[in-house]
Order: sequence, then C-alpha cells, then structure tokens
Amino acid sequence: MNSLLLTHQSQWLDTLSLELLSERVENSKNLIQNLSSNVNLTDIEYYQNIQTQKEIQGRGLVYYFGDKNSQRESYSILIFGEDKETLSVLQYYEQFRNCGKKEHINDNWLFVLIEPDCMN
Repeated sequence: MNSLLLTHQSQWLDTLSLELLSERVENSKNLIQNLSSNVNLTDIEYYQNIQTQKEIQGRGLVYYFGDKNSQRESYSILIFGEDKETLSVLQYYEQFRNCGKKEHINDNWLFVLIEPDCMN
C-alpha cells in the first residue's frame, strides 16, 4: 500500500476521504475496501518534507484505525516513515504523542494506541 500511495502521491494530496483516494489511485480500491471492512481503516494522511537533524527529507504515511474524533473510544495509528530518521521525527508530532502507547515494529513502522481518557 505504501509504495502504491507514495508512487501516486500527486493524485491524492488534496483527497479528503478514503472513497476518493480509492478512486484516484489506480489499483488501490480493493485494498482500501478490505482494510476498511476488516480492520476499520478510517483515514490515511500523507506527510512530506519531514525535517530531520541532517536535512529536510523523507515522507511518511499515517493510517488511522477507528474514530479519531471520538471522545469515548480509543483508536489506533500505524505510522510509516521512509527511513529510521523520518519515523523518529514523525512519531513526535503532537497529534501522535499525546496519550499514546507506542510500540516500534521496525525501523519504518510504529504502532500507537490513543486512549481518549488519558488526560483525565
């Protein structure tokens, strides 16, 4: 999925929904539908020009599972960075670090569970 989305990034940068994304990016419709149905994929965000200590580099994708706007339910985020440094910077963006339990999968992937009641 990452390769498909990053290869066709110009076709979906202004896309606001998974439906539009699956229509605009060739060969993504079945994969997006399966992820939405089977693991509750609700959104995908693209990040570019991530500033690392060395330079501006890298791109990242963030997959949301569950309702990120819910005040009552937890939701999950799967963060992909093109390399270890990009992921290292991306994981500390405010929207991913607040109230999240993190688990590194490897140098490119991070899983975050966001708990809605952690600030109470």
